[in-house]
Amino acid sequence: MAVLTQEVASLVHFIDGLGLGIVKNYFGELPESFAVPSLYYPTPETDNRSFTTDGYEKESVIFMKVFDKDSIGSDNIAQNIIEGIMQARRNIPLYDDKGVTTGRVFHLNNVKSRNLETGVTQIELSYKTHRSYFEPEYPSAKNIYFEGLPTNINTEEDEDGTEEQSEAGTESGEGGGNT
Repeated sequence: MAVLTQEVASLVHFIDGLGLGIVKNYFGELPESFAVPSLYYPTPETDNRSFTTDGYEKESVIFMKVFDKDSIGSDNIAQNIIEGIMQARRNIPLYDDKGVTTGRVFHLNNVKSRNLETGVTQIELSYKTHRSYFEPEYPSAKNIYFEGLPTNINTEEDEDGTEEQSEAGTESGEGGGNT
């Protein structure tokens, strides 16, 4: 089973949403025989470099291949994919692992295509992402306090039926800020 980066998975979702009649997407190794029209997503090439004292930049390039019965067909699909990307201003919505949009996007820097051989057109897409050296874990909010008063109380009942104050805040209701 191929594991895709969030960006590649989001590209697949975006391109599938264009409704171009692609019958199959391929990942990892390309099989000997394959359906047409289809789209192949290889592993992106990456170049990592320091960006700030807290993080690094990863520049990625993916060389996707569009397969069809002839070069006119594969180029036509490739140009429609590029048109969809350009109409979105090269901003691709990011999706989480459940296929739900995160509200964030990543920006494609270069969008190119060229015919490689009969029925095969390559689409080259490059993008940069920034990662933190240290991914801190933040606890989930349990209670929200506004001017010292809880606005959303999350309590749990003990076995004896009494309510127990959650870890966020104190028994007297003091808590100051969001937790």
